[in-house]
Amino acid sequence: MALFAKGIKLCCWALTTLVALLLIFYTALFVINLSDETPAEPALSLMRVTEPHLEQINKLQAAENAYQYYIERATLPEYQLSAELSAIVQACRSKDCSELLTEKSSQLPVLLAEQHALLDLYQSLRTIAVWHEIIPDATELPPYQPLLHAQSVFLLQAWVAAQQNDLVMAQKILDDDLRFWRMLLKNNRLMISKVISVRAIRQHFDFATLLRQSLTAEQQLTFTPIAWQRPFSEAELSMYFVFAGEWHFANQLVESMWQQELAAQTAPWYEQLLTVLLQPLFKKQATKNDLARVYLHCSEGMHVAALPWYSWFYNPVGKLLNRAGVSDYCGQYNDELQQLEVRRLQLLG
Repeated sequence: MALFAKGIKLCCWALTTLVALLLIFYTALFVINLSDETPAEPALSLMRVTEPHLEQINKLQAAENAYQYYIERATLPEYQLSAELSAIVQACRSKDCSELLTEKSSQLPVLLAEQHALLDLYQSLRTIAVWHEIIPDATELPPYQPLLHAQSVFLLQAWVAAQQNDLVMAQKILDDDLRFWRMLLKNNRLMISKVISVRAIRQHFDFATLLRQSLTAEQQLTFTPIAWQRPFSEAELSMYFVFAGEWHFANQLVESMWQQELAAQTAPWYEQLLTVLLQPLFKKQATKNDLARVYLHCSEGMHVAALPWYSWFYNPVGKLLNRAGVSDYCGQYNDELQQLEVRRLQLLG
């Protein structure tokens, strides 16, 4: 019995010591995190990029901004592909579909004519010279599938024109298409839209390669749309505007999530307690500054170095939020962008 009582006392002493150490540690963290940071230069530099962009959007009507014009129409049913044309498009994305296109050569003009609404939308977007993306909130990511479908229908028109020996029209279609997507590539402000632009330009090059292979050697020598001849510029391949937009979007998302946590009255008591304990360890401006430094490194194609262990004592919640998924961003998309110039040269070669 004496040994049992001694064991109980020892456990109580150990538990009390552990609780005391945790309280001392939390108090130290609380003191370290008493004050927030002021806006640092990385955050100010990204703010100088995003704020004029948002102001410019507010001055534009929907008809003056191709992005807004598209978003307002993207979910309408008339801009969906027919089942038969969708099957052809899917086949062309997964393999060489020249035999399929040749087999469907008599049906393609009719199928494409049925997609006049989608083609009209694509034509309208290409005639609006401005593409200013509205940085959405956490629940409003834009749908891009109809835009990729519109491109596919437009490229198929080039195939039909080439098969009818109207190479001038085929070149014009390809030139217009690549000019449009290069304009988007230069003006993208979100990672998803940059990825879509890269995907669309790859799709253009894949289809253009297929079309050129259907021409004679003599025809191939003169089949070089102007947009193919112009190297990709530094502005087109830059990720700076994208990470500036992502920084603004991430700040909105983190603040929205944090406010929801604070306002959650129906959450279990232990979750509410955890939120109360973590709140002093989250510093809004310090989180913005830290994320700005991370994204500026990413925009330059640099991998983000691990933080020194002692730096985690300040704003640990913000640092954890900032580093969730960042490793997927840095370097990967810069490499994919650089491959676009390689594909362009291969097409010309």
